[in-house]
Amino acid sequence: MQSMIADSKISIIGLSHRSAPVTVRERFPGDREHVLALLRRQAALVDELIFVGTCNRSEWIVAATPSQLDDLRADICLLGHLAPDCWQHFFYAHHDEAAWRHLYRVASGLDSMALGETQILGQLKEAQQFAVEAESVAGGLERLLRCAYGASRKIRAQTRLGEGALSVGSLAVRAARDCVPDLCRRRVALLGAGRLGALVGQHLHKQGVRGARILNRSPQRAADVAGEVDGIALELSHLEATLHWADVVICSTASHQPLIDHALVKRAMAGRQERPLCLIDVAVPRDVAPSVGDIPRVILHNIDQLNQQLHENLRQRESEVPKAEALVEWLVREDIRSGDRDITPLVKALHQRAAAVQEQELERLFRRQTYSDQAQDEIRRATRLIVNRLLHPPLKALHERSDDADPDLKLTLFEHLFDLQAEREPDSGEPALVAECGERC
Repeated sequence: MQSMIADSKISIIGLSHRSAPVTVRERFPGDREHVLALLRRQAALVDELIFVGTCNRSEWIVAATPSQLDDLRADICLLGHLAPDCWQHFFYAHHDEAAWRHLYRVASGLDSMALGETQILGQLKEAQQFAVEAESVAGGLERLLRCAYGASRKIRAQTRLGEGALSVGSLAVRAARDCVPDLCRRRVALLGAGRLGALVGQHLHKQGVRGARILNRSPQRAADVAGEVDGIALELSHLEATLHWADVVICSTASHQPLIDHALVKRAMAGRQERPLCLIDVAVPRDVAPSVGDIPRVILHNIDQLNQQLHENLRQRESEVPKAEALVEWLVREDIRSGDRDITPLVKALHQRAAAVQEQELERLFRRQTYSDQAQDEIRRATRLIVNRLLHPPLKALHERSDDADPDLKLTLFEHLFDLQAEREPDSGEPALVAECGERC
């Protein structure tokens, strides 16, 4: 046990939309109940564990020895009902610096299906919170996550990786904002309350739109979406009146025929004086007849126009990838150099001391009392989990030493408090900065 702890390293193993189909990814749900159960099941197998579960990735961020990683891999296959040979087909593994690099790329959106998206950052923070709740994480992985969050902020601040919307829902709302000023003060309606309509409603709600009219064939579905976005649910029979009332209508139904034709809009525009009507049609097939765009004071956007903007935004983000990747490389080296140089020997020394005490007491117990091999394994796992939980507060405090006025004093006190003898690695000096990174972050 003592030598195993000395060999413990940070690793990330997992699968994503790049390596595995949804039929495999869905075997590891990311909701709170399933994640907490997974963490409590697997925490005793490794030194530290964080599980990240989203619709596009399932990743285990761990501090573990090679032997512990083998146990974890076997348990992942068992948990996901996967044959052992599936590992080489669907899973990937990153260790040490490569693990840091992978996490930085994930946190900054470089590895996301939607390049540069920001939702993953919130999902990482939620995963960290679940690990804290399950007591499966200590200072090492928490410092790694904090560094990844900081790297993400710096990359987004120094590049345009996150600029320009990459979803139809957000692009529809952006088109509405361009069409009419002060969108939050305007009359807005949604025609369609399916998945896309609900997403558009959420984007509108984030922009401050309240009281939007939600029209749908299913009154219950309209009511559900209206409840989520502080809107008003209406039946389709109110469509003409809504066109007369609204400043903006965003359409996303699954109808096979246009619901809004030239005659309907012509009647609705009567009595509006000079007030224009903006129609944004993201449905396929289209909800709005093309001839509607010929009516005076009617502005019509269709899905092709939005897709063109989406591709332009994607090209802009892709042009920022080389600069973002260079920042990742520099930040990884800098964060590892500045943090692990002093504390890695102390962390290993403390783990060795705890493992030695645990092994000594277990050998004494097993000499006095006879246990089956299975029972001994269970006792070792249970006591290892106790050790991890006891080590969590001091290790977390050690990794947070950069917040102190005298961080070296904390290192010295830590050594004396736990009676540790660990050689500090010499300072290797300031690394050369990557030219593309500009000034030091």
